Amino acid sequence: MPNFRLICTLLATSSLTLISNAAADDFANFESRIKHDDNVGNSRVRYAVTDTVVANTLRFGRIIDIGEDPYLLTFNGKLNNQTYHRLDGLNQLAVGVGVDLKKKLGLGPYAPIVAANINFERQQFQQEDKNLNVQVLELRASKRVWDELNLSIHASTERRHAADNNSVKPGLSGAVYDGSNRQLSLNADYTCWANSILSLQYSIRRGDLVVSTITNSAAIINVAKAIRPDPAFGSDRDAYKVEGEIKSLGLSFTYPLTARWELQLDRQQHQSTVVNGVKYDRHAYSLAARYQF
Repeated sequence: MPNFRLICTLLATSSLTLISNAAADDFANFESRIKHDDNVGNSRVRYAVTDTVVANTLRFGRIIDIGEDPYLLTFNGKLNNQTYHRLDGLNQLAVGVGVDLKKKLGLGPYAPIVAANINFERQQFQQEDKNLNVQVLELRASKRVWDELNLSIHASTERRHAADNNSVKPGLSGAVYDGSNRQLSLNADYTCWANSILSLQYSIRRGDLVVSTITNSAAIINVAKAIRPDPAFGSDRDAYKVEGEIKSLGLSFTYPLTARWELQLDRQQHQSTVVNGVKYDRHAYSLAARYQF
C-alpha cells in the first residue's frame, strides 16, 4: 500500500522534527481481561463454536508536549498474549508499536480535539498459518458536549499481511488471512458517579472478513476469495475470506477502584453480512482489571 507507507513516513518525519526542547512524560499500564465469545469463528448459529479467552496486555510509552500551544506526540509499545480454553490454535502472542499525534483546537474543556495515529503489530499464533503483520492508520476527533458527556468519531484503515498465503486447495487462493478493511465508529462516554464511565460504541467495518465454518459451506463457498483448512476449529472446518461488513454495538462500564486500579464490564454484539446476503451473529462479554503504573 504505497499511500499508507507515504502517510506513515510523512507523519513520522514531521513528528521527529518537532521533538527538540519538548517536555516528556512516561506511562505504563497493565490489563487482564477474561472474555466469553459465543461465536468465535463468526459462522452460522448451528456451526458456532463458543469459547472463553484470557488476554493480558502491557502498554507503555512516552508522551511529549511540542510547542507553546502544544501538540501531544505519543510513542507507544504493546505486549499481548491471549489464551483460549478450548481453541488452542488461536492462542497468540503480539508485539506492537505506534505513534500518535494529537492537537486541541482551542482553550478550555469544550474545545474539540483531533488526532492521527499509526500502529504496527506482529501477531504470532499457535496455528502458524494465521501469523500476521498488521498496519493500522486512524484519524479521530472528539468533543466534550458538557461536563459529563464526551463524543468522538474514529475512521481507520487496516492492512493485514499473512505469513502463509500458499494455495492448499487446487484452483483456490490460500490467502485467507491477508486482506484489508475500513472502519468508522462513533463513541459516547458519560461520566457517572465516583468518576465511573458508561460508554456506548457503534461501528461499521467493511472489507475482507474471515469466516471459519464447515468444509465446503454451500452458503459462502461461491463468493469466497480464498479458502484454507482451519484445524484450530476441527478437522472438518475451513477458513473462508469473503467480502462483507460487520456492524457492531458495544456497551461498557468502567469503575475506578483506586487512583491506579479500575474494573470494566463490557458487552459487544456483532452482525456480519457477506456480499451475497448471508448473515452471522456474534456476542461477547468481558471483565477486565487495569493497573496504571
